[in-house]
Amino acid sequence: MGRIAQFRWTIRNGLWSRILALKFSTNRDLDVTRCSKDPRKLEAVPVTRIFPRIVIQHVLVGERTPLDEQHPVVRHRIRRFFSRLFMLLNRLFPPTVEGLPPIDANPQMALAQAYTDRHRRAVRKAAKRHGQLPKEVLEFPVLPQELKGSPDLGTLAVQGPFAGYIRKVMNQDSFEWDLRHLTEYHPRAGLYRLGMRVQFQLDPMGKRLTPTKIESALGLSYPNDANWALASRLALCALSTHTSLIRHWNWVHLIGGETLSIVTRNVLPTDHPLCRLLWPHIFGAQASNRLGMESQVVPGGDFESVFSYAHEEMYRLMDDSVGGFDAKAWDPQGYAAKRGVLHAGFDQPTEGNLAALFDVMLRHTARYLALYYDSDADVRADRAMCEWVDALDKALSNGLPVTSGSLTLASLARLAACCLYLGTVQHELVGSSLWNYQVWTNVMPVQVARDGSREPVDVYQRLLNMNFMLSTPRAPLMADLTAVVLSEPANPERSAQAVAAFAAFRQELEGLQRAMEGEPWMPWKLYPKSLEVNMNA
Repeated sequence: MGRIAQFRWTIRNGLWSRILALKFSTNRDLDVTRCSKDPRKLEAVPVTRIFPRIVIQHVLVGERTPLDEQHPVVRHRIRRFFSRLFMLLNRLFPPTVEGLPPIDANPQMALAQAYTDRHRRAVRKAAKRHGQLPKEVLEFPVLPQELKGSPDLGTLAVQGPFAGYIRKVMNQDSFEWDLRHLTEYHPRAGLYRLGMRVQFQLDPMGKRLTPTKIESALGLSYPNDANWALASRLALCALSTHTSLIRHWNWVHLIGGETLSIVTRNVLPTDHPLCRLLWPHIFGAQASNRLGMESQVVPGGDFESVFSYAHEEMYRLMDDSVGGFDAKAWDPQGYAAKRGVLHAGFDQPTEGNLAALFDVMLRHTARYLALYYDSDADVRADRAMCEWVDALDKALSNGLPVTSGSLTLASLARLAACCLYLGTVQHELVGSSLWNYQVWTNVMPVQVARDGSREPVDVYQRLLNMNFMLSTPRAPLMADLTAVVLSEPANPERSAQAVAAFAAFRQELEGLQRAMEGEPWMPWKLYPKSLEVNMNA
């Protein structure tokens, strides 16, 4: 590395590490129980209308930040000022420098060099601000057992952030990961294309999946082939990239979270019981997504700097992925059934974890909604409710699994639980849980060079920093949310029962947390205490 490049990197890394630490340690929880909805309708417009430099035409976002998300006004204005300042700094002094060497060949050493004392101090400050221990906020990344040595693709298929990719091959006894469509997208010069398909066979005795072949830019590879290790790295790179860009940002934040917020705001009155139920889990969507677009999706942002695609190709991928969105992913058991893996004869630890969390949410929504509706007919007689279901069905690509015509009290409770699950569990699964996976680029790279070189130190640093910021402490799911309940002077008994329903939800989450703490800790598990009340707060 030349002296000039070293000097520039030292200065820029020092600047951006300070900015990162400041943002992490000073973040304050939003008051998600303050249901004071902006009365104006929110129009859904293409991303590129709000951000002209982000040429994404088919993904829609709110055309403005609602007034309630600008409260308190001073805090909002400060956040907007610094977000724009950081965007300007990213263009003038980006945290990347041409000509830097690759990261250390020892992954533990590479991580130790990137995760500095400044990160640890930021964690300690954030913990103090939130009244927690540092280890409760964020711990040093743990290497999952399935990534040690040669990656265990069969375990990764059922355990951890990529569990949602495995599906049964139609009319066959095999299973697969299938991201062959990524072949259509051109990576930057010197990098491999990421289209891939991994085929698995069921080992009925071991109740596990075993990879049998990988289709990638290398052609077909089999377990005993010399290029199997490289083919595995390409497959995991494709999964890592698709999870961050599409499943997390495009499908959870934008198509899912943004749309759910817009429809709920536009259709449901503030005093509607469903609006109150959903409010803590949707509040902040427009304001938060704008901040994310300005730091991650803009040209030269985190995504372009870290992953294989230049921004033009990344935007094309995001536009093309709209048609692949599936709201059934908000229901873990329903989604597993659609993929043909429900009760498929092999152990699926993550599916069990997700189902346990979803069941708590379903009991909560069913308990709460039963206070306001006595029958299926009552539900269908609620015009605002039916309009909300139909508007959400129309706004989401590929719609909902339920319509107003088929709505029942049970299906409404399940749909509401799906909405809670989206912003809490699913966001954690494909977002923050990557902390223990993406940093191990020796087996799960974020880009694969044709010459075999490792990621440059600036790319790896930005990857770690991006995942670090995903772990910023936010309003916890296990917080007291009872203040969001509608006060009904004419029916104080029902108001008290609604408060009790929210309190019971918290108690059930605490019970699940205690039960999980009685089992060995695992990096792939999602614990109630680690979940945030939504993806924005």
